[in-house]
Formats: sequence, C-alpha cells, structure tokens
Amino acid sequence: MLENIINFIIQKQNDIAILGFTILGLLYISTIVIFKKVPIIETLIILLSIGLFFFTKYLTRELIITLLGINLIVWTVAELIFACLLLYVIILIRALKYKNKMKFYQLTPSNIESNIYAYFDKRSKLLMFTDQFYDILPKDYQNKKRWHRLVKNIICDGEKMSYKKFMNHLREFGEKTFNIEIVFSDFASVKEEVVKSMITENGKLRGYLLYNQKLTPSQLYKDTVVKEYASHMFNFFDSLNEPLAYFDSANNHYILTEAMKKTIGINEDVITGENLLNYIVEEDVASYKRMLTQKEGSNKYYYRLKTVNGIEWFEETRTFEGIYVYNIIHWAKFIPRQMKYLPREALENEIKLNQDSKRNFVLVFMTLKKIAGYAEKLGKDVANVLTDRYFAQLTSTRLNQTRVYKLSNVDYCLLFTGTADYERIVSEINSNVSDLLSMQIVFNGNKYQMTNALGIVKSESILNPSPERFIVAGYEALSYATNPDYGRPFSIYREKREERPNYQFDKYRVDINNEFLYDKRKI
Repeated sequence: MLENIINFIIQKQNDIAILGFTILGLLYISTIVIFKKVPIIETLIILLSIGLFFFTKYLTRELIITLLGINLIVWTVAELIFACLLLYVIILIRALKYKNKMKFYQLTPSNIESNIYAYFDKRSKLLMFTDQFYDILPKDYQNKKRWHRLVKNIICDGEKMSYKKFMNHLREFGEKTFNIEIVFSDFASVKEEVVKSMITENGKLRGYLLYNQKLTPSQLYKDTVVKEYASHMFNFFDSLNEPLAYFDSANNHYILTEAMKKTIGINEDVITGENLLNYIVEEDVASYKRMLTQKEGSNKYYYRLKTVNGIEWFEETRTFEGIYVYNIIHWAKFIPRQMKYLPREALENEIKLNQDSKRNFVLVFMTLKKIAGYAEKLGKDVANVLTDRYFAQLTSTRLNQTRVYKLSNVDYCLLFTGTADYERIVSEINSNVSDLLSMQIVFNGNKYQMTNALGIVKSESILNPSPERFIVAGYEALSYATNPDYGRPFSIYREKREERPNYQFDKYRVDINNEFLYDKRKI
C-alpha cells in the first residue's frame, strides 16, 4: 500500500504542488490582510517549501535521490503538506491572540484607555506593552523587542530589582498601585505611578491592565458618585436603628452604624477585622477565620460577640459577585425550624389508633440530656437548631420515621410499629451503636454531641392499656435511664404483675368447709 501511495505522489507531483502552493498562498495573503503586516515566520516557511520543491524537481531531475529508502520527491511533497498544516496552526494561534487583545480593548474602561501601558492575561502573564508605554521611554530605547535588554534596573516602591524580577513582582498582586522608576544603562530613567487593575466581563475575570494614575474627568466624576453612594448606603443602614456593620473593601475595614457602636461599646465609626476579633468569643474565632478563606458564592457565618448586654449571636453574610465582595454583620436570624413536632395529644391519638387496629408498636421516650446545657451556653436559638438537626438526621437516615412527638423542652417520643423495629432498636442500643443514644451534630463548623436517655415501652407490656398509661410507663422507664446510679442510659419497661397466692389446703388437710355456720337447727 505504501508503494502505491509513493507511486501516486510521484505521478501527481505537479498537481499536488500546485494545490499545496495555492493553499500556502491563500493562507499567506490572509495573514497579511488580517494582521496588516508581512509575517516573517510564514514567509520563511513558504520560501523553504518553494526552494526545496524546485531543487528536487529541476536540479535533480536526472538523478533519483532517496532518503531512508524513499524518493526525495515524496519527501518534498510531504514537506509541502506539513508546511500547509504548520502555517494554518500558526495563523490560528495568531488569530486567537489577536482576538484576546481585541477583547481586552473592548472591556477596558474608556476613561483610562489613553493611559494603558500593558495587558496581562488572567494569570497575570504579560500579553503586550502598548504604544503608549513605548512613547514614555527615551527615544533611544523605544525598540519594542530590545528595550528591556537595555534596562539596568527597575526601582519599584523603593526596592531595586531586575526586569525579570519586576515582572514576577507584578504577578504577585491582583490590584495594586506601584511607584516605579525604569533606569537604563546610560542612567536615563522614567518615573511613573501605575495601577494594575482587573478586566472583567459579566463578573468573570478576563485579565489585567497596567495604566498610569492620570485620571480623566469621567473617572473623577465616577469617584464622586462612589463617595455619594457610600454615604447614602450608610444613612440607609443607620436609619434601620439596628446593630449593623458592612465591610468597606477599598479601605479594608468595617463601617459601624450608631446602633452597632452602642451594642459593642465603642466610639469609633470603623473597625478592622483584626480588632473585631477582640470582640468575638474565643470559641467562635475559627468561624470568622474560616469565612476569610471563602473566595466565591454566598455563605452565612455565625459567631458570638461580647456586647454591653452580654454575649449575643451575630451573623455575617459574605457574598461574591465577580471580583467584588460584600460583607454585612447583623443580629443572627437562625435557620427556620426544620422539624414539625407533634404535641402529646397527637401521641395519645396515634396510640389509640394502633390499639384499635390491634397493631403491635414500640414507644421510644427520650430525654436530651445535653440540650439544656447547650441552651444555657449557646442560647435557646442555637439549642433549637441543634435539636432540629438531630431529629432531621435521625428520622431521615436511620429510622425512616418522620413523626416526632414533643412532650417538653427536653423530652420527646418516637412511635414504631412492628416487632422487627423493636428487635433492631434493642440490638443497636445494647451494642451502643444507636443514633437514638448519641449523635454528633455540626453547627457553624463546630461539633456538638447529642447524648440521650431512653425509655422503651412495648405495646404488649401494658396489662390495662390506655394512651395515658403508655405515657406514664414511658416516664417511669425514663426515671431509671436518667438516674446516674442506674448504670445504663436506657430502660425497657416491664409492668409488675400482681401474683395471687395459691394456697394448697388439701396438701395440709385443712378443712375449709363452713357449713357449720349455717346449722338448720333452731336455737
């Protein structure tokens, strides 16, 4: 097959050459039209292809020259095809770079367009220096390809560094103002204050630009508008008369409303994040620091602040929109109740329905032993959140049970039907692997252990059953499970049966006949 291909190429070499050179010519002309300049690399590729073809075609026409056993004409045609592909790839790369540059031009704010010195991609890699940059260089150093080789050093913010180190230094920052002085080999120098700024499209980072600080009237007007907007925003928050603070990213501090200043007891209008840590309860500092690592999306973080009224829960909402971040601190509004607890009356009705249907069932009464301590330490709202999360996880993942009956702030009950549930529950409890006894709940990044005491009542264990009697039996079982001297965190109710004595009178020859009391003889 290879031999057939070689023979075909030799026979059709002129046709293939015409087609190949036509394609090369079209690509070459397209490059000149699009980029408006004669491309050096493409020119060299075409000249090499033409020279090799004519050398093979005419100068060696009397000879048969082979390379690796293959006719040189075949190699020449292969080189021509490769040249077409290479030229096409080069044009694609140039077009992509050109498109990116045009995109940057379109996204660049018009108020600083005439002052732009350089463009960078989103990884801060240099794409190009602009003509405006070369215009500020001394005339002897405006060669676009060699100017950086003539740089002696660059002084950036008082630090002397090489050109390469300076470019790496620029990559370390997203947005920043730099004072630079470019010193050339003959000690000619250029001093500029430049700003590295982000270029975004629909909130997404597309790259960076470097421009000088000379502002046009539109930028000055924009700064005035921003200041007025910030003033109106503060007045709005302050008018709510609630303890609020919002983050000013431009100055890297929080701005406090009057109510917030009074709540935490300070006179300053602003506070830095570092100083805010002094008011956060030590256990919750990790939550605040975890917030600082968030780089996208929107999340809520809870922590307690030391206020003039004692310890109070606050919520900080951190939201990213593109390159901008918004933080607002306010009183905590915890997650709405996830669980709908049923009252004691509903439990009594459910017990009666199961009795009427003659279904066996099991009641699991539980006392949440740690929830009162959590309520005292963390507050009632957080205790409710922990309780909700516990039962939500318990009923959905382990027990496939959705009804929870609330008997008090710490006492709850679950009802299960069938003997299999009872056997499984008792087996897990005896093995100390039951979520009914203990479960770890995560809130705000911290772990809290829910530890319970259980009282278990089977429907068959009550002799004279009634809904009220079942609940009383459950509390009797709980009284044992909550007693530290009992030794176990659970108790299974077993009703005491009244045993009547079985006197064996015949065995002891006792005459219990009382007919003598009714003697028919008259006295």
